[in-house]
Amino acid sequence: MSELRHALNNILAVLKHQVDFDLWMITRTVNDDWIMLSTTDSSYGVKPDDVKVWSDSVCSRMVTGAGPNIVPNMKDVEAYAQAPIYGQIDFESYVGYPLKSSSGELLGTLCGIDPKPKSDDLEEQSALIQNFVVVVENLLRQSKEIDRLNTLLRDFTHSDPSTEVLGLPNQSAFMEFAESQKQRMNNTGTPLGIILIDIQHFAPEFQKPEERCDGLMAAKELLLSAKRDVDVLCKLNNDSFGMLMIDADNKMLTSQVVELLKLLRKHHFKVSVGAHVCRQQETIDQAVENAKQRRFG
Repeated sequence: MSELRHALNNILAVLKHQVDFDLWMITRTVNDDWIMLSTTDSSYGVKPDDVKVWSDSVCSRMVTGAGPNIVPNMKDVEAYAQAPIYGQIDFESYVGYPLKSSSGELLGTLCGIDPKPKSDDLEEQSALIQNFVVVVENLLRQSKEIDRLNTLLRDFTHSDPSTEVLGLPNQSAFMEFAESQKQRMNNTGTPLGIILIDIQHFAPEFQKPEERCDGLMAAKELLLSAKRDVDVLCKLNNDSFGMLMIDADNKMLTSQVVELLKLLRKHHFKVSVGAHVCRQQETIDQAVENAKQRRFG
C-alpha cells in the first residue's frame, strides 16, 4: 500500500469515528470515471480502486452547486434524488465536498452515504468535515508536486547513446516511466495522458538526409516549448516523439494535441499525432496501442 493510500485510509477511519456514516469515500474524477481512492468498511461493498460513473453520482451534481454539501434526508433535495446512482444504491443521507488542486481544478470528492436518514443536527458537523477536506486536499496536492519533481529527475537521468544528441529520454525510459506513473495512477487516481507524435515530413530547411538530425532537434525544441514542467518528452524510435501528460483528462489532452499540431504546422512540419488517456483498467501497452489508434492531423 502506498504512503498516500495509508494516510487517506487513516483519515477516513478518524472521520467515520467522528461522523457515523456507513460509507465514507475519497474519490478522484478522470473524465467520466469516478475512482475510489479510499473507502471505509461498509455494508455497501464499495472498495478502493472501484470505478463508477461520475455523471451518475450525486457528487457530480454537488460540485456544480445543484444542492447542498450536507443532506440529512435525500428526499428533500430533488436534484440529488434524480441522480441515477440514487436508484442503484440504497442510501437516504449524504455528505459531499469537492477536493480541488491549488489552481482550483476539481480533483475528486470527499463524500459519505448512509442507508438511514439523519437528524438535522448533521449540518452542525460541517466545520469538522471541512477540516478533513483541507487535510485531504493538501495530501493530494503534495502528491502532484512529488510527481513534478520526479519528472524533472527522470529528465536528467534517462538517456542513452541513441538519443544523446537530442538530450531526451529514450523509448525504454518512456515505457518505464509510463509504467511507474500507471502504478501511481492506481494509488492516487492521477490520470495519465499519452501523446505520440510522428513526423511524416520535415520542414523544407531539413529535407536533406544530412539535415535530419537538425530537423529532429528543431522539433524537440518546439515540443519542449509547448509542454508543462510536469510532463515528460521522450524520443521514440525513428522520427517519433512521445509525451506523457501527468494529471491530464480528455479535455486537457485534446487541447494539448491541438496546440502541438498548430505549433508544428506553423513551422512547416507535417505530423500525425495519437493521443489517449490511460484508464484504470488498462495496461500501458493497451493505452499506447489506443493512442496509436486515436489519430489527429
